[in-house]
Amino acid sequence: MRITLTLDDEIAAGITKAADKEGITKQKWIIAACRNILEPENDTEETEEQIPEDYDRLHVTIREKDNEILTLKKEISHQIELKDTYSKFLEEKIQRIDDLKEEIARIESMSMTMTDQILLDRDERIKDLNNMIEHLQAQAAAHSVALQSAINPALEGKRQTEEMEEITQSKNDDIPLIKKLIFWK
Repeated sequence: MRITLTLDDEIAAGITKAADKEGITKQKWIIAACRNILEPENDTEETEEQIPEDYDRLHVTIREKDNEILTLKKEISHQIELKDTYSKFLEEKIQRIDDLKEEIARIESMSMTMTDQILLDRDERIKDLNNMIEHLQAQAAAHSVALQSAINPALEGKRQTEEMEEITQSKNDDIPLIKKLIFWK
């Protein structure tokens, strides 16, 4: 296609200047300018039709990413809460263990004190019982001696009486019996 244009001097000077800048001829510059003008219209129509699709797709992707970010933030917040709760639980557990250790140490101390006290009490009671037994044995020995000293004269007197009765009852010819009695006295 051949086109003949009539342009005023100003536009012609602008085309010449632009073509010189590009390093091409005026005809090529005009053809390139026409293409640029015509192609962007076609591209603009295509782009306007494609932009909403791309925009919607990008917008949906951005929404999905935003939702994913919100979900991850909630997950992180939940994990932080779980970590804090677990840390508190561990601190309470450690405190309970420390409390139990102190209680066990206190019970052991009380047990040792009570054991020592029981042993001391037992030793004192054993000493007291031994002293009481020795005292009772001494009393029993004293009572035994007193009883023997009180009973011996009575027994001796009774024995002498019995011997005398035997002597009187026996006949005079039984002199060896009298000698035996005298010997025993």
